[in-house]
Amino acid sequence: MKTLFIVNPVAGKGKAKALIPLIQEKMKKKGINYTIKETQKPREATWLAKEALKQGYEKVVAVGGDGTISEVINGLAHTDMVFGIIAAGTGNDVCRTLNIPFQPDKALEMIFSEEAHPMDLGKINEYYFINVASMGIDAEIAYWVKNSKKWFSGTWAYIVSVIKNLWTYRFQEMRIAFDRTYLEGEYLLLAIGNGKYYGGGMKITPHAKVDDGLFDLCIIEKIAKWKVGLLFPVILKGNHVYFKEVKSYQTNRICINKTSTHIINVDGEIYKTQATPICFSVHPEALRVIYPKIH
Repeated sequence: MKTLFIVNPVAGKGKAKALIPLIQEKMKKKGINYTIKETQKPREATWLAKEALKQGYEKVVAVGGDGTISEVINGLAHTDMVFGIIAAGTGNDVCRTLNIPFQPDKALEMIFSEEAHPMDLGKINEYYFINVASMGIDAEIAYWVKNSKKWFSGTWAYIVSVIKNLWTYRFQEMRIAFDRTYLEGEYLLLAIGNGKYYGGGMKITPHAKVDDGLFDLCIIEKIAKWKVGLLFPVILKGNHVYFKEVKSYQTNRICINKTSTHIINVDGEIYKTQATPICFSVHPEALRVIYPKIH
C-alpha cells in the first residue's frame, strides 16, 4: 500500500523528526512503498495531503502533534484516503481520544494491522477540526502561551499564563443557539467536543464519541473565581460535570451569535475571527482513520 508520511520536524521539539529513522527501518522490513515528506511552513501539511490524493497514495500518516493532525485532515476530509497517526507532539490529545498508542513503534504496527474506521469531523466556518474547539479562559490561556514564548520556555509559559488568566480573566459574554435551545450570559468557557480530551489530557467532554454524529458541549457558567481553582484539577478525570455551573448538551450544530471574545482554540491551535455568527457543525463519517475500535 503506497503510503505518505507527513512529518512536522519541529513537533514535540524535534521528536517527530527523530522518528524518521524508525519509520524507514520498519517500512524497509515490511517492504512497503512509502515516501516521507517534511513540512517547511505552516499549513503545508494540508497541501501535501491534497497532493497525496492526486499522486495515487492509498494511506497518509501524520507524524506530529495535534496541530499537524488538524492540518492534514483539512486536506483529506470527505475523501476515501486512509489516515494514520503517530503521536509526536506535546499534548497528543487526538491519540488519547482514539486510544492510539503513544509508543511510535506500536503506533506504526497498528497503522499496518488495524482497519480504518469512519469518524466524524467538526467544522468551524470553513475549517475542519478532529477533536475539540473551545472559547473562553482556555482559549485565552492558549493564546497567551503562544505569544509569551519569546519571554518564557514552554512549561513556564503555560504556568505563567494560567496564573495570569485566573487572576485577570473576565467572563465572556455569549449568545449561544443550538437546536431549540437559546442561552445568553457570561461564561467561563464553552467546549465543543468531537473527542474527549484537550489541553494535554483534560477530559473536557468525557462522554463524547467520534462516530455518533453529535458534538458534546461543555458550557461553564460564571463561577466564583476561588472555585475555578477547584474546577480545573477535576477536569482531568471528567468530574467537573458534577459542578452546578457546568452544563452538558449534545447537538450537531451550534452557533455563537454574539460574543465578547473572538479567540478560539481549535485542536490546540489559535483560530481568530471577527465575524459573527461563529458556527460549528458535525460532518458525520467525513474521514477514514486507523484506530483500535472498542466495542
